[in-house]
Amino acid sequence: MRNTVRIKIWMLHQGVRCADIQRALRMKSMTQVWGTINGDRSDRRVLAWLKDHGCPARFLALPPDMREAA
Repeated sequence: MRNTVRIKIWMLHQGVRCADIQRALRMKSMTQVWGTINGDRSDRRVLAWLKDHGCPARFLALPPDMREAA
């Protein structure tokens, strides 16, 4: 299960906002970013961005094929 609170705390400490992720991934809407962080969605681009920027994989509940790369 995705640990939404820990992800949000990590983002706060890193100074990362959902809008930053949205812009970096060139997404039209922040809905996918917000939904992924909240655990309603599992957008692989958002999960990969978070993981690649240092968010601990244990907070993200990565899909099995992404876990091996973590």
